Amino acid sequence: MLERTLMRWAREVGGKLHRRSVEMPKRVLMNSADCTEGDLFVALRGGRRDGHEFIADAKARGARVLGETNECDIQVPDSMAALRAMGAIHRSELQWVVAITGSMGKTTTRRLVQAAFNACMPKPTLATQGNYNNHLGVPLTLTRASTERQAVLELGANHQGEIDQLARLVRPHVGAITLAGPAHLEGFGGLAGVVKGKGEILDHIEPGGTAVLNRDDAAFGTWAARASRVNVLSFGLDAAADVRGQQGPRGWQVAYLGQLLDLELSLEGDHQIMNALCALAVCLASGLALDESLKAMSGVMPESGRGRTLRLTTGANLIDDSYNANPQAMRAAIAQLLSQSARGIAVLGSMYELGDSADQMHRELGAYCKSAGVKTLVTTDPRIAEGFGPGAQQFDSQSEVAAWIEANTQGADWLLVKGSRGARMERCFIDIIQGET
Repeated sequence: MLERTLMRWAREVGGKLHRRSVEMPKRVLMNSADCTEGDLFVALRGGRRDGHEFIADAKARGARVLGETNECDIQVPDSMAALRAMGAIHRSELQWVVAITGSMGKTTTRRLVQAAFNACMPKPTLATQGNYNNHLGVPLTLTRASTERQAVLELGANHQGEIDQLARLVRPHVGAITLAGPAHLEGFGGLAGVVKGKGEILDHIEPGGTAVLNRDDAAFGTWAARASRVNVLSFGLDAAADVRGQQGPRGWQVAYLGQLLDLELSLEGDHQIMNALCALAVCLASGLALDESLKAMSGVMPESGRGRTLRLTTGANLIDDSYNANPQAMRAAIAQLLSQSARGIAVLGSMYELGDSADQMHRELGAYCKSAGVKTLVTTDPRIAEGFGPGAQQFDSQSEVAAWIEANTQGADWLLVKGSRGARMERCFIDIIQGET
């Protein structure tokens, strides 16, 4: 957080300071339970609980409070607007900002870029942590900036207009869209709405900046036209892509302006190639060298819930991809499973926010599993089981799935566990983890 007194913060966010103070808060937080001496707790309305209910708790822990009542140290008309104002002030101190959005691959792409920035740029890189990529998380992430001069931020959304608001705050020098897919269809109003909503990032790229776009995506032309006022750098497997992936004699390679280098990753699955190509395009647009970026990215390991491989107490190998899901991501993960074992076991939960197409998409996923060659399907969603047909193992709870896994898997087996966050599919294996592989 920038070194500013409470008095100065009150002035800059248009608030009233109820007690004169030259204290300099060290962190901005939204959860009073995380507060310690010297923090600034922002009491926000609009969530499941009103943050103003926790003012006393925050103060008891030694924090100062910004909120909308006179019991706060800094009183403002609108706490959310004040948080955005604080984020904007921190943003103005950053010299280079990358923003990444898309229906899948945001976190992996961000981590790859972050690794390259940390290796090739002189100062630490501010980056999104966890799922702090929405209207609350993005301004809060910006307030963590202190000595950092560059940032790599994820922008998430579940409806049109949300990326517009976030990108307007972030003002990226490089704005990247991984792809548009069938995620959050309910809020976006269909795939066309996803294309339009993700494209909102392109309206707020800084003059002279670069839009990094997926050349393989059907929306590429739409996005490129929308980005006509800035530079466009494309990535993909298409022959016309600027940063192009291709199969070489020893595996995947990346081609760019006459250079041809091996693309070596510690991340499993061919779908990670597109994430890496997007990340490399971002790095090139940021002035980094291709070879140095590749070297830094090669050491990035899978995160919990995002493709990490675990060993179970049964001896079986499990691909933990339980953090989130949409139809496109499900298919990519199933391909990864079958690349490890032709007899891989798919353990799938429900996919959320698919709107009116939800039933059809779940049945189609089950049918896809059957056609792709999945021999054993275990699911908590009856629609997926229906699509798969006879032989599907369908259970009502994650605990029943865990019991099935414990009783029916052994050392040579490979399992994939995947579902939307709300499906809580990690409960299917959390108690039978032996360790990482």
